[in-house]
Amino acid sequence: MKAIFLPQLTEDQMRRTAMILWETGKLDWGRAKTQASSAPGEVFAANDEGQINSIAEALKKSGLSPEIRERESKMELSEDARRRIFNEELVREQSRRRVQEEERAKEEARRQATLLTTPEQEASINRWSWGGGMFEWIYLSAMNATQRGIVVLLISLIPYLGALAMFIYVGLKGRRIAWESREWKDYNDFEACQRIWDRWALWILAMGIVLGALVVLSGLR
Repeated sequence: MKAIFLPQLTEDQMRRTAMILWETGKLDWGRAKTQASSAPGEVFAANDEGQINSIAEALKKSGLSPEIRERESKMELSEDARRRIFNEELVREQSRRRVQEEERAKEEARRQATLLTTPEQEASINRWSWGGGMFEWIYLSAMNATQRGIVVLLISLIPYLGALAMFIYVGLKGRRIAWESREWKDYNDFEACQRIWDRWALWILAMGIVLGALVVLSGLR
């Protein structure tokens, strides 16, 4: 078997070599580029001497200096080529991961910057949550605090004081838990969500008071 060897190539020469290997050597484009990047060194090998000579002639016409040699150790050269390709892929993968890590770090920095709060906003985060108090474990689950929600549900099943204690606890701590447990675009996003929960809680509470009053009045008659 004979092989064609080339010296160090410029990027333009490498592209021309890949094109010749693709057209004359009948390699697919991806392999042709890989073989061309093997220079300095072996770029093509075959048992067909006519094909070797055709490729060498095409390379010479393209301004390159191919050298035809007998290939004594095919397995050794193939192993070298595989090792070179593996190293190149490893470098590319490491570079890709490094870029992804940098992007994640930038995104996290941007997110943390948007979550910086003023003293007034901190006070608002710590105030009473009607949505949390009324809906308890449902509210906590919606705020990505599912484990706390399960604990609150179990405690609220305790007769008499369980539900009342959890109403007070989630009412007092619900907004803080929601702020820390769920990802928000910014404080305004958080506040808009809490207003919806509070609105529904107060509406249900008002309906309960009205219905209770009607029941009491009907009993007095």
